[in-house]
Amino acid sequence: MEKSLFETQDYQLTEIDIENDPKVDSVLTNNLNYARLWSQGLIKPLSDFQLSKIYEKIEKKVDAGHVIHFAVREKTGGQLIGFVQFNQILWNHGVARLKIGVGDEHHLESALPQLLSLCLEYAFHELNMYRLEIDVPAYDVNLSQAVTQAGFKKEVTNREVIYHLGKYWDEIGYGILKPEWQ
Repeated sequence: MEKSLFETQDYQLTEIDIENDPKVDSVLTNNLNYARLWSQGLIKPLSDFQLSKIYEKIEKKVDAGHVIHFAVREKTGGQLIGFVQFNQILWNHGVARLKIGVGDEHHLESALPQLLSLCLEYAFHELNMYRLEIDVPAYDVNLSQAVTQAGFKKEVTNREVIYHLGKYWDEIGYGILKPEWQ
């Protein structure tokens, strides 16, 4: 039986549902760590309308080949729990950045390892990437542990670049090369 590129034991990667996903995602942005992934500026919960506009921008970038974006859903029931995005893709160099957002804290612990494994498989075997990078805020211990366990190496520290909960935090840049993953 052939392994699916878009499914794990508990989750599946799907297209964005422009009609329904903004409603669900707007509720998930009440988790400000998740909302932070949608904005470079002021962090706040986002409305259906705001997320619809963001989705439209993402779709344009997808059409231009600059971004690959998936909705993450529970395998049973299809409930939206977050997203996976490959961005800043340099096709000629085989390099991309990965962004994973899980807005439902209930799924965080089980979803991260499964999604990272799926993303690595997709990046290296389907997209023919050579290098995958991910930035992790130092306060996000769950993501830091998950990327390390998936084989990513700590490469860069941007000191005190993220302001969160009244404190400045480092941003850690992790990377993994295809030969390290295989």
